[in-house]
Amino acid sequence: PPPPPPPQPQRRDFVIVDVNNVRGGRRFDRDVDEAVAGLVCWASSLPGRPAVVLAVDHGPQACTYALEGTRCLVCFAGPNMEADDTIVCSTYFCARRAEPVALVS
Repeated sequence: PPPPPPPQPQRRDFVIVDVNNVRGGRRFDRDVDEAVAGLVCWASSLPGRPAVVLAVDHGPQACTYALEGTRCLVCFAGPNMEADDTIVCSTYFCARRAEPVALVS
């Protein structure tokens, strides 16, 4: 008999948040650290436990950090890009994998 097909990767839901747009909606009354901390708390309450990407404008370099004990990633756009650029890349990545995406801006 032929070998069984390889297991399919588990499908995940993603929520992508533009941190500075959320801050702007609150009239920038929180700095980035406070906004990220609040969004991590918010993300932990989401039904279905989606992966949450917190996209941040600029930063000293383009990099992403997984926050231990959460399903959150903080993605800094780097000196030459904005969060919108990383959101486009993240959305494209998810779409290529047929992963559902919700954008919060």
